[in-house]
Amino acid sequence: MSIKKSILRLLNCITPKDEKMILFSSNPDFSDNSEAVFNTMRKDNRFSNYKFVWITRSSSLSKYKGTKCYKIYSPMSFLAYFSAKYVFTTHGIYDGIGCKSQINLGLWHGMPLKSLGSYSANSETFLKLTKYEKRDFTYMIATSPLYQQIMAKCFNMHEEEIIVSGQPRNDELMHNNDSLEKLSIPVRRKTICWLPTYRDPTKVNKAHLVYNQGKHYDNGIPLISEENLKELDEFLKTLSINLVVKIHGSQKFDRSKIPATENIFFITNENLNKSGVQLYEMLACSDALITDYSSVYIDYMATDKPMAFVIDDIDEYGTDRGFVFENPLDYMPGMKVKDQISLKSFIKSVSEDRDEYKDSRKIVRPKLNIFTDDKNTQRVIDFVFGCDMSGKR
Repeated sequence: MSIKKSILRLLNCITPKDEKMILFSSNPDFSDNSEAVFNTMRKDNRFSNYKFVWITRSSSLSKYKGTKCYKIYSPMSFLAYFSAKYVFTTHGIYDGIGCKSQINLGLWHGMPLKSLGSYSANSETFLKLTKYEKRDFTYMIATSPLYQQIMAKCFNMHEEEIIVSGQPRNDELMHNNDSLEKLSIPVRRKTICWLPTYRDPTKVNKAHLVYNQGKHYDNGIPLISEENLKELDEFLKTLSINLVVKIHGSQKFDRSKIPATENIFFITNENLNKSGVQLYEMLACSDALITDYSSVYIDYMATDKPMAFVIDDIDEYGTDRGFVFENPLDYMPGMKVKDQISLKSFIKSVSEDRDEYKDSRKIVRPKLNIFTDDKNTQRVIDFVFGCDMSGKR
């Protein structure tokens, strides 16, 4: 541990904790599991006399009136962190300076199919590049007993420190909303959401080492090129289908380099923020999902809607980044897409209400995500505050 972190950790440990202070952080700001917990607690009378604080990465600090917001790494953000009894975060914050007098809940941002932290089924390269990672989580969450074991391995924690609660953001998948209207996407049509995972063939980690994360694609989107985009757009038009491509938040994306389309909509985090829409609110309005190695499909299984997996670079991803399962395809219950032909085949099956993998999902879902209700957030809150608010857990 560096001298700077040692000093910050000491300051944290000697600062009295405010038992009624809860700190939140997410990436992007005001999103994901952290926002789901925050919004639920704001409406819960049990927390009416608690102080809520957000640590943000952007300069937009005033989304919630009456809630203190501080820019990350500012002096006030450190003071707030040192003072808070409870910390809820999706990615970790100020790692390495936590102390036992705090309850730091790692909500994380998805159950991993790809290698994560200290665990991989088949990638020693990735493990060497991530062994320096250190988190201060008191507890973390999981969506099933199997993922309880996996998350414990990923973060070098004990299984009893992993709460099998489901992910708070998944509650949004169970509710209809007006997200498509807010994003100016036609609502009287079937909508397929496509979420490509982050790809970077020249990724540089903190140790200044380079490793691959899949093939290179223009704008990080597999199978779509300027040459075939118009053809795919016309195909969607004939079926009266919306294809909403959500660009990964870390992916470089230049919309100006993509021809205009009428049936394919490219959505970024900026679009969601400007429209006041959460990602999972948008997914709740979809009829099917296309993804690849992203954890989003594990959440989406709770809806029991069709899914397809773009796996044209699975060999490269398996070799470079690796997976938490030796045979990841066994845990991907949906059509496997490797080219334009199979992509169109899946789209057509959705238009015709054909769901060939429903039985497969029934087998896989209980292994990866046991929750299909909208009570994930409440389970997290009840676990963390059960003993503090009633005197016993």
